[in-house]
Amino acid sequence: PHLSPDGKRVALELAGREALSWDVGVYEFSSARLTRLTNHTSGLRPAGWTADGRNVIYLSTDSATSTSTYGVVMQPWDGSAPSRALMRFRVPVHTFSMGQAHGYAAFSVFDPAYRKGDIWIVPLDTPTAARPFIATRAGVPEPRLSHDGKLLAYTSTETGRSEVFLRPLGSDKSIQVSEGGGGQPVWSKDDRHLYYRGPSNVMRATIARDGRISIRRRDTLFRDVYERKDATDYDVFPDDKALLM
Repeated sequence: PHLSPDGKRVALELAGREALSWDVGVYEFSSARLTRLTNHTSGLRPAGWTADGRNVIYLSTDSATSTSTYGVVMQPWDGSAPSRALMRFRVPVHTFSMGQAHGYAAFSVFDPAYRKGDIWIVPLDTPTAARPFIATRAGVPEPRLSHDGKLLAYTSTETGRSEVFLRPLGSDKSIQVSEGGGGQPVWSKDDRHLYYRGPSNVMRATIARDGRISIRRRDTLFRDVYERKDATDYDVFPDDKALLM
């Protein structure tokens, strides 16, 4: 799920009745209304919102039966207008994270033919210039860009188990965030905290950005008894006081 910038709505992945069927919808908390944006697997999973909160960004395919072209589209959250394509890829995209305007997006590639687990980045102004950025060799590296578009959090098994790492977009050096295992990183709105799921608990790392990037502290929040999927399935409310799980 991806919460809107004001925390009033959440974009969700909707499971269909058929096996391997899914779509994208938006749930509004105040009215308890669910709006379905896609049908018949034309939307794979939500990837975020535009900064004004008016549009949902999500992954899509050509159709319910063809996944030869993977696209990123945006559409008004209430379904009042058709979706509009932002970019398309010929590589099989698994997870997509949108950065700031005129910045970058990051996505994970999910196919052995493309070194399963690699993270690519793409300039939003030049979608055809997508390129590999980090070779993680992880099944699902779960890239998540900070809201200012400067830091990339991701999961990798380079230590022998799944851990959360952090890398500035202009660097080739990564910093390990989690200790003892971790995955599914999610940023707070002010980018001061990086949440992640450890083996047994939900964790929160405080990120120091004064001169150099470092981990100031790690806090154990609560026992993690919530569902886990093959993609990040929780989010942080804008006030940084609650999680949606």
